Amino acid sequence: EVAWQLKLPRSWQVFSTSDQPPPGTKQPVALVVAGNAESGSELSVLRVPIDTSAASSDKAGSEKLVGYFASKSPALSAKQAVEGLLASQKSARMQTKFGLTAEPVESVRNGRRYITYAFAASICQGQVEQGVQSSRCLDPETGNDIDQLERTHSITLTVDRSQGEDVLWLVDISVPTVGWDALKAAVGELAGSFEIGNAEKLEEERAAAEKEFNKVVAEIREKEEAQIKQQEQQQQQQKPQGVFGLFR
Repeated sequence: EVAWQLKLPRSWQVFSTSDQPPPGTKQPVALVVAGNAESGSELSVLRVPIDTSAASSDKAGSEKLVGYFASKSPALSAKQAVEGLLASQKSARMQTKFGLTAEPVESVRNGRRYITYAFAASICQGQVEQGVQSSRCLDPETGNDIDQLERTHSITLTVDRSQGEDVLWLVDISVPTVGWDALKAAVGELAGSFEIGNAEKLEEERAAAEKEFNKVVAEIREKEEAQIKQQEQQQQQQKPQGVFGLFR
């Protein structure tokens, strides 16, 4: 298996998990699906084999993506590398609007390159009526306009070839578009914790993060205990003196 990690906040709930399939499996797999009910955030970690054969539905797009990550100095830009993926996301079923909110950019973590970008999309949960400039979302029974699902997605991806095949690893974190500005920093931190690669290195990072977390928790508990002790001392000092004590 390929080692990977994602530092999911403790407030998030994991809805489902799947094991990595054996090499050669052509079907995409959602390794983790999770969410946070309070913020309406959702997350999925996908493992998708990339088909660059003549039978591929987008051979050119797949080759661009694979070639970008295979080259140490790619001739393509990050946006050009994910053109095929963007085209697929733009044409998602029941989607009426799509627009990039953050251009694809490359980052490097422990020697591995990643591409990150964000887009906003509107999903119709009713009947889509295609227009010349825009589309409408209608209630199939009444024909009235209905509200659409407005979400902004943060995408982080890389391509791995450690098992002899090109595999796309992708994290999709989405939040209600209305809350994007408030949640953007937290989403970025979560997306930035995603890594695949050397198992020993990832375990070292996990152990270091856990040690730091435990240290912070211990400091918080120590402060809380000190405050409680101080409050008890203050309450003891403020106790009224007995009747006999007043006449001493």
